[in-house]
Amino acid sequence: DFSFLAVMLMVALIIGALSVIWTSVTGFEFKVAGIAGSSLEGTGGRSGGTLGSPNVAGTFFAVLIPVAISILATSLSQRVKATAACALLLGTLALILSFSRGGWLSFAVAIAFLLLVSGRHIRRLRRYALGATFVVAVNAPVSRPDCIGE
Repeated sequence: DFSFLAVMLMVALIIGALSVIWTSVTGFEFKVAGIAGSSLEGTGGRSGGTLGSPNVAGTFFAVLIPVAISILATSLSQRVKATAACALLLGTLALILSFSRGGWLSFAVAIAFLLLVSGRHIRRLRRYALGATFVVAVNAPVSRPDCIGE
């Protein structure tokens, strides 16, 4: 069933995002059932959460955030859309906190592709896609200016 698959993808996005947010904000490392998460530079540093590298995490979010945006434009149930909205918000924040320039660029390309192929759903997608893109574009460079020059 497509609804089940959509919810599971969004749950994966939420869990990955929460691990990046947690390790980035607190700087704490954790290890639970063989799954480890850490921030590379302590509090406020680049975090890959349970995905390891911040670049891997950034790419993970760049791939799944457009899926969340697409789910919001479908006729799936409100429960599935609420899960996608939560995943979109947390995933966007985690993408910013990964400080992955490759993730940000992948996200921009994925959003451009999504808008290109959306066809008749472009009006529904445009507000979510442009909103998420705006949040990443404005906050990413400002949140940590030293990573721009690296």
